[in-house]
Amino acid sequence: MDDMQSELVNLREEKESKEKLLNERIDSLKIDFEKRIQIFKTQEIELQKQNHAQEERLKEYESTMDETNELFQRVNIIISWK
Repeated sequence: MDDMQSELVNLREEKESKEKLLNERIDSLKIDFEKRIQIFKTQEIELQKQNHAQEERLKEYESTMDETNELFQRVNIIISWK
């Protein structure tokens, strides 16, 4: 009977040890996951800033192209009058 109780105690201790290890690993994974989320959020913000800057440059180029086209049209009108 003592052997069974001793075995039961050992099994409980082993179970508790494994549960503790499992919980520590879960906590570690949660922390790692949260860190990765923060990294991704930071990267997302940076990409949004870069995208906005590129959109602004594109608008400037389009505006310059429109102005250039207007000037070409004026030159063509002047040339056609001569």
